[in-house]
Amino acid sequence: GGPKQRQVLACLIAARSRTVRVDALAEDLWGDEPPTTAVHVISTYVSGLRKVLGDRITSDGGGHALVLRDGDVVDAWALEESVDRARGLLDSDPAAALALLPGRPSLGRPFGALADDSELVRIEADRLEEVQLQAAQVRIAAELGLGRYDAVLPELRLLCDLHRYHEGLHALRMLALYRAGRQVEALDT
Repeated sequence: GGPKQRQVLACLIAARSRTVRVDALAEDLWGDEPPTTAVHVISTYVSGLRKVLGDRITSDGGGHALVLRDGDVVDAWALEESVDRARGLLDSDPAAALALLPGRPSLGRPFGALADDSELVRIEADRLEEVQLQAAQVRIAAELGLGRYDAVLPELRLLCDLHRYHEGLHALRMLALYRAGRQVEALDT
């Protein structure tokens, strides 16, 4: 579909199986002055989505939701679960924690440009960016637990440059530098 239909789908995905009211969708799509046909247009967008996604798109009198079936996977939600499980294994089994997480994932903006056009999507995109950052931190901590100090330093430098005030990243960088035998740089950090 077109950009507005993709925006409706992104809003439904961002809602994480909760119903999004039609008036909230209209406001998200058109701002404070939706057209008089907004309800009909949204219904048309949802109908088109239903042709592709089937009964995963549910509707009640006031809104629409994207509901997953058994076996459906949303990679962002799976990443959140992996980060939580890996965090619990860091101290006891860093290798197992590392195995739960993807390699160096792209730290690109979740939802891409749709996050710029939609307030509902932007909120979820911001949250998912934080999850990506947490995944990177847990993965780096696991690699440090396995003694891979020098291997993580380039990524840590980049992450620290991108997130200047993120104390957890700076602490990991100081630890990696110290354990790599670069105490002066660790103190400078």
